[in-house]
Amino acid sequence: MGRSERNKGKRGQSEALDVLTERGYAIAELSAGRACEDLYGMDPHGNAVAIEVKNTAATRWAATRTQARDQARRRGCSWLVMHRVPGHPYTFVVEGADMRPVVWRGAGNASRCSDPA
Repeated sequence: MGRSERNKGKRGQSEALDVLTERGYAIAELSAGRACEDLYGMDPHGNAVAIEVKNTAATRWAATRTQARDQARRRGCSWLVMHRVPGHPYTFVVEGADMRPVVWRGAGNASRCSDPA
């Protein structure tokens, strides 16, 4: 993976971290570049969750779901996938173990969500 791809991934993770924090998630680990989930933390209900973030134009849902499930299984926790929507900062299509796909939007410090949190 080249430097520009790594930087693009880090930008996506940074935006995802902001959106998650706005929604009450507490992120404990950032694992960019390692063979594990991108983010790890607790959801607003106190459940551990492994989070895979993708910042790509093409979404490979099946492969990303498989990756997230495998990573969560190793941790013994739930999983969440966040695909950044190209051209729309702080906007992600989010899917999880107990969540069908939904759009989450954030704005750093001011939350703007398309669905009730």
